Amino acid sequence: MLTILLATACVDRPKPVARSAADVCTGVAHITRHDGRETWMTARLDDLGRPVLHESWSDRDLTALSAVYEFEYDDAGNPIEERIYDGDRALLVSEHWTWRDGDVEIHELVDGEGISVYRETSTFDAAGLRTEMLIESYYNSGSVEFYDYDDHGRLVHTERNALTYEAVLSTIVTTYLRPAPSPDRIEVLDYGGAIYRQEAFFHDEDFQVVHQERIYPGSTPIVTDLTWTAAGKPETVMITGGMVYDRTMHQWTYDDGNRELVHLVDSDFEDDGVVDFGTITQWTWTGC
Repeated sequence: MLTILLATACVDRPKPVARSAADVCTGVAHITRHDGRETWMTARLDDLGRPVLHESWSDRDLTALSAVYEFEYDDAGNPIEERIYDGDRALLVSEHWTWRDGDVEIHELVDGEGISVYRETSTFDAAGLRTEMLIESYYNSGSVEFYDYDDHGRLVHTERNALTYEAVLSTIVTTYLRPAPSPDRIEVLDYGGAIYRQEAFFHDEDFQVVHQERIYPGSTPIVTDLTWTAAGKPETVMITGGMVYDRTMHQWTYDDGNRELVHLVDSDFEDDGVVDFGTITQWTWTGC
């Protein structure tokens, strides 16, 4: 499934670089699980290297499709729709984005029956900063979020209120310390004054997160260390600590052009360092 990271402040989003018509890629991924089971995925990219079709097969029946994903983009390169089907090509859900000057104005999920199950509607100020976002959900009452920024346009406070009553459900207080010594950014999430989670972010000179510490009261901190390629693609992610993880590692390898993913290793380790769960994904590309 396509994952979109949405910033709460207006930022410059890099645009894809066009390839020649001969550079349209198709890929096949062979996935091997730690228990020996295997499965396959296929992908097709457009001339800008964006996914337009993704298919997954069941690891219990390699002749049966388990899911199909289709993607569409606007002329600016922004994703505008993702459709997810089951193995019988029945539409399960579609995801829609409406863009305003590089920012997401409307983000909506619609189920296979055409019912909107989730919708975000954003409001921006004259500087292009998101000031309010209305969240409507089919499953609950929804909420509304408000955003405040410092004089440099950096987010410093977010408040979320339920639509059914005026009590504050959660507050995210973000403090930017850059260019002071690390951490560059601290976020505190509290519910009605009670701290639920604190996070500290450490960035490199390109302002990509290289170290993150997440702390829940009474729990061991969850520490995430990241490395990035020169092209700004993820290279390694190591997660340690907390109540869920002992140690989890993700490793990405790309082709010689640093464009397409060719190898992905996901590993979960036991206390003694032995991998007790993991998958290896090997991609083969043609036409790139």
